[in-house]
Amino acid sequence: MTPAPASGGRGQVKIVYIASLGATSTAMAEAIRSTGAEVHTLDKRPYIAWGGALLSRIQRRLNRGLGLRAFNRDLLRMVEEIRPDVVWVCKGQILHPETIGRGRRIHDCLWVHENPDDPFGPQRGRHWWKLFYKTLPMFDLHFVPRAVDLQDYAAAGARRVVRADFVFIPSLHTPPPSGPPRSFECDVAFIGRWEPERHHAVELLAREGLRVRVWGPFWPKRMRRPPQGVEVRGNGVYGRAYAEAWWKAKMGLNILTRMNRDLYTVRSFEIPACGCLQLCERTPEHQAFLEEGTEAEFFDTWEEMAEKARHLAEDPARCAEMGLRGAERVRRDGRDAVSKARRQIDIITEMLNDRGTAPQEQPPRDDETPARERATR
Repeated sequence: MTPAPASGGRGQVKIVYIASLGATSTAMAEAIRSTGAEVHTLDKRPYIAWGGALLSRIQRRLNRGLGLRAFNRDLLRMVEEIRPDVVWVCKGQILHPETIGRGRRIHDCLWVHENPDDPFGPQRGRHWWKLFYKTLPMFDLHFVPRAVDLQDYAAAGARRVVRADFVFIPSLHTPPPSGPPRSFECDVAFIGRWEPERHHAVELLAREGLRVRVWGPFWPKRMRRPPQGVEVRGNGVYGRAYAEAWWKAKMGLNILTRMNRDLYTVRSFEIPACGCLQLCERTPEHQAFLEEGTEAEFFDTWEEMAEKARHLAEDPARCAEMGLRGAERVRRDGRDAVSKARRQIDIITEMLNDRGTAPQEQPPRDDETPARERATR
């Protein structure tokens, strides 16, 4: 499951990139730009938040409103003015099918969709996916992070589906600075949304006498009186502070969400990329990504999780060593955003070549090595 490196000799692809441009999505846009692509961005967040919290919820539920209308109008204006080779939409929940149709009449280009979430799992049929179900067959290419997505998208009428795994951001997710031995402030850190299984896991670790720090949506509300040893640090932690949260923990706990059919998550690479020992559920993906016992630790049951965490907490030097081995592995295997962007641009350039609309190729950069992403039609 190790992705191949990316090939050289690609031309400058002109892209309109649409996403909720927080730190991660902005870094992904920069990763695409680092391939030599010309990237123009459109941030979805102001349109989603249009009119304040109440109006925003109403328009998301109805899939129409002034914010959504403005978003689709402004996207068409960008297509007309920029004349891109590619319109690249991340999580296109507010994109109307009429916009793709009109966009193709204005300017013939590739329409690409990338979705980290799972619209065909437990979230199937939810109102926030209804527009996406209509636009799905209209895209030329979909990038998805799960094997199960390949079949689901094809069954829903997708023209082409390519697996593109989650990645870490090399500018954000770095190991701790070299120097004196690390000073750990807690035994276990968890960053992610509150869910009942995660709540249970944190309480179980606390009963083992471990010091646990938690960040993420709904934790302050759901765990107002944390058990002894647990610190609820807030609804989230971002940027450099995100990496530092992992640095200060002997191990990072990764519990898969039940909202998606995940066998790994973006944290499966972010935690080791930050040099933190990852303690995560044993799945085929995790076992392929990292070596158990040397680069990460896995568990099948909550009892196994608690037992491993207790033993590991007693040996901080081993935790630090395994964390750094994990950091080396994910970098060696190209699990970073820049490597992923190169693979994606190679696929897009190939499709543009097939259409006879590829931009003129530029000489390969010195840091490029030959390769190709695994694709499934």
